[in-house]
Amino acid sequence: HGNITDSPSHVMLVYCFTFFITGTLIASTMMNNNKMFSDVVPREKYTYVYALDRAIEGTFGAFGQPIVGWLADHIFHFDPSRANTLSCSPEDASSLAQGIYSVCASGCVICFLFYSLAHYTYPSDRKRTLRATAARSQASKSAESSDEQNL
Repeated sequence: HGNITDSPSHVMLVYCFTFFITGTLIASTMMNNNKMFSDVVPREKYTYVYALDRAIEGTFGAFGQPIVGWLADHIFHFDPSRANTLSCSPEDASSLAQGIYSVCASGCVICFLFYSLAHYTYPSDRKRTLRATAARSQASKSAESSDEQNL
């Protein structure tokens, strides 16, 4: 028992590396979403889709803390009376850590499932969007040329 500052220095490097990789992977989902939206969503609907994406992520993200608390209390047997004392409570720290891990792991699994699905649907969605954009562009050019002829 003891905290991370009592451990050898390589343990701190492992923690830092793990948190760096985790943060990078979490941030990459937003970049992936933005890239896929820009490729698939028609320009006139960008703002709506981006706003909807942020609203959905924010809504689900807001449920994270209460779910961690519920899991720690009811599933992993967190004891608030022990945790509120000024002494160290490794059992309660473990309960809280298991709750946090459970929520993070389930979120990662859900993201993995959605991105796996997107792996199969994205190419056809992108081709369909490109064809629709080309058709709109062609129709716009045709309308412009007919307007010029009428002048």
